Amino acid sequence: FTNGGYLSGNNPAVLMNTKVPVILESARLYIGSPGKITFTAESISTGLAVSSVTLNVVQNSDGQVYDLNLLLPAAGDYRVSISYEDGASIYRNNVGVTGYPFSLGGIFSITGNTASDGSNPDYFKSFYYYFYDLVVKSAECASAQRLAVNSSALTVPVITVSGNTLTSNYSTGNQWYLNGTAINGATSNSYTSSQAGSYYVKVSSGACVQNSSTVVLGVNFPLAPTNFSLAVTDASCTNNGNGKINMTAVQNLSYQVKLTKPDNSVANYTFNNQLEISNLVTGNYKIAINVDGKEEFKTEYSVFVGPKNLTAYSKVDPVTNTVTLSLNGGTNYQINLNDETFYTSASEITLELKNGSNKLVVSTDKICQGTYEEEILVDLHALVYPNPFQDILNIKLDDPQTKSVLLTVLNSAGLVVYKNLHSVQNRTIQVDLSRLEAGFYFLNLGTKTYKILKK
Repeated sequence: FTNGGYLSGNNPAVLMNTKVPVILESARLYIGSPGKITFTAESISTGLAVSSVTLNVVQNSDGQVYDLNLLLPAAGDYRVSISYEDGASIYRNNVGVTGYPFSLGGIFSITGNTASDGSNPDYFKSFYYYFYDLVVKSAECASAQRLAVNSSALTVPVITVSGNTLTSNYSTGNQWYLNGTAINGATSNSYTSSQAGSYYVKVSSGACVQNSSTVVLGVNFPLAPTNFSLAVTDASCTNNGNGKINMTAVQNLSYQVKLTKPDNSVANYTFNNQLEISNLVTGNYKIAINVDGKEEFKTEYSVFVGPKNLTAYSKVDPVTNTVTLSLNGGTNYQINLNDETFYTSASEITLELKNGSNKLVVSTDKICQGTYEEEILVDLHALVYPNPFQDILNIKLDDPQTKSVLLTVLNSAGLVVYKNLHSVQNRTIQVDLSRLEAGFYFLNLGTKTYKILKK
């Protein structure tokens, strides 16, 4: 392929097909910036993650071979997705790519990728992603060849359950696992469980290895709504990408998590009791949790990783000459009212107003959340003339500090027929109300109301 470039934020997945279980043993990766890269293999038919690897990558424009050991455990179609941490970037080709599908012996093939322009179904064929000098071996038996399939390989072990006793159909070569961890000394063809969890058996015969399907014991399904708890840590600012989602499960099982990010890219994770997903940007996330061995069970959540934008609402009490602010979006608020500063972490605060114009500015301890500004007019004395008026209404203010005024005119039915923010020149405002019909109206000026008559 003739040319390409480095990716750090775009996340196309590589699509693969295999006729037998295989392991993606290693590949040459070209790294532009160091950091961490995670590859996750997901079965397209079930949507479940089957294997994952996180690599600490270093800058190397000439390429470096990394061990992957990604298992594709059965014949079928797979999606290998990528996610980045700590600023890592990786090379891919986008010029001169030809040859899809790229096959090895008719057993394994890279069939495409998820790059799309939304209209051209062949758009993906212009790209080749991530894996160069890819070494693939049979999952049944180790091999130094690019692909070797042993016709006499082990078949997938089958577990029989009787009460709390699990039995493998292989008499030797067994190793039992609980929640993904080998059970010390559990190497016979049967195992009696003493605790709830997700069990499977790994059978070895020489260099050949096969895993059974997972069996869940001692747990009632569906799981209780209180089985999972989620805690969100907001990012320090909107584009900082340091937010977190923490998950905790009551039942110790093998969980698979599918996280859909604000840009609709997908990342997959596994955990037993606790999981922390870090380096998250602000936005909405969808979380789907499955239990290995109970694919029919799924629970879903939607969470928001902040920070939110600052919002503020003011309510003026003309009797007490106070304003009550309802605040949302921040943790700590700074309020500047008439050049006096107040601090609060409460969601509501009441402050005293002065007669005339009151300048209000609200902010948080995070600049990226923005500010809220308002001018509040209290007991604003004015001379309204002429009254009755023909077309032009003049308003003369007592307060020389007022720079702008919001005028609202209502008809006798209480409907707003005019509303506009006017600048004040020499304490005077001229309002053109020529479009109004003759009759009585009410002029709201700050907290005062004047009755006016149009001829």
